[in-house]
Amino acid sequence: MTAESVASSNRASKSRRLARLLVRRGLAHVIASDTHSADRHRASLSAGRLAAARLAPERAEWLVVDSPAAILAGEQLPEMPQGESGGRWGPARRRWQAAR
Repeated sequence: MTAESVASSNRASKSRRLARLLVRRGLAHVIASDTHSADRHRASLSAGRLAAARLAPERAEWLVVDSPAAILAGEQLPEMPQGESGGRWGPARRRWQAAR
């Protein structure tokens, strides 16, 4: 997903809400800039990394460094870090199971 969607300041943005949900739930694999030039959008990637660190601190580095590096090297993705942000499904799965 794009760093811009995770870091957006527009609270009404559907892409922002979805991007943040995917990061929190561990369903995102990469956060990248949507740039087409090496000297543009560096700030947006930094903002995306910072937003990811607030949402899922244990996965921020994995999303912007470890996972993209593995993809570029043609390697299997490293194990996704789990932590306080609820793992792969977190509270949503518990709510779903309770409703059954």
